[in-house]
Amino acid sequence: MSLPAGGRSELVTVRSNPTLSAIANTIVPYRRKGACYYVLMKRGFTIIELLVVIAIIGLLAGVVFAAINNAQIRSRDTSRIEQVQQIKKALSLYQIENKRFPIHASGITITGEDALSSAMVAAEVINPMPTDPLYPTYAYTYQSNSTGSTYVLTFCLETDAIPGYSAGCSNTLTP
Repeated sequence: MSLPAGGRSELVTVRSNPTLSAIANTIVPYRRKGACYYVLMKRGFTIIELLVVIAIIGLLAGVVFAAINNAQIRSRDTSRIEQVQQIKKALSLYQIENKRFPIHASGITITGEDALSSAMVAAEVINPMPTDPLYPTYAYTYQSNSTGSTYVLTFCLETDAIPGYSAGCSNTLTP
């Protein structure tokens, strides 16, 4: 390809880029103010380029989704630990005022509307009674002995990321 005589001219080279050299046949002359420029005209993206971009976006979206999901799980577990500690403190206040813990020897699931929750709210030691963030899938349970001298508060965690506790519903707190 030769440059026209007279006037300045520039040529866009395509030798340095393999992608551009594949479309070298789209170099067209462009005249402006007496000069002739050669402009590289690329028509659009190839299907391979589009598929690569879509694959990269999909991969990044998957990584971000996994990170967000793990953060939500850890957040719920942290919330559970804080809530059962709050219930434990409220039970201690109840025991100080009544000389015993609430009696539920057969065990009770804490729903926020159960007998234990009602007794604790009526005693003004907690309001409202916390429930598991994923209730009813997971729930806190309370069981005392027949005299109300001790209790076991059971709760579930989704991960074992919190030291001293394990994933599953075998985690307990006692006075």
